[in-house]
Amino acid sequence: MPDLPDLDRHRQAPRCRQTSGAADSGSAAGRFPLQPVRWDDAAEVGHNRSMSEQPIGFAAGRRYTVIPTLGDLRGPATGAVVLPKRLDWGPPRVFDLADRADVAVMYETVLRESHNEADLAAFLDARLLLTVWPRLVLPPPLRAAWQTRFPQLRQAAAA
Repeated sequence: MPDLPDLDRHRQAPRCRQTSGAADSGSAAGRFPLQPVRWDDAAEVGHNRSMSEQPIGFAAGRRYTVIPTLGDLRGPATGAVVLPKRLDWGPPRVFDLADRADVAVMYETVLRESHNEADLAAFLDARLLLTVWPRLVLPPPLRAAWQTRFPQLRQAAAA
């Protein structure tokens, strides 16, 4: 009869996360070394946040651009849009602004990838942003930054 794994030992093993650094670039393990993460690390970020809401890795240190006023968002509200490579670096894609799914994907991309207010103003429309905001899948620090600056986005998300 084969030996069964010691399940208690596996349950007590520390959780791991990827860290930056490259010990051995020839293997995946070398490119992404793992280190233990303590569950009590939540105290360092905030007691009232769940682990899934705590930014880790790249999202924790990323800075996002937030425009001064929603009125500055004067991008197209109709038609078709092709984003420049600096924002959408995948295969060229035409976003149809009549299609809410396309609007959501385009707005997620612009919000995540913009490094200046000019791109936000050129590609986002304030009315459309308010409409699609609750359905956007955004990194928590990005969503928090925008909702802190614009309470109407927080209200739209809560509705």
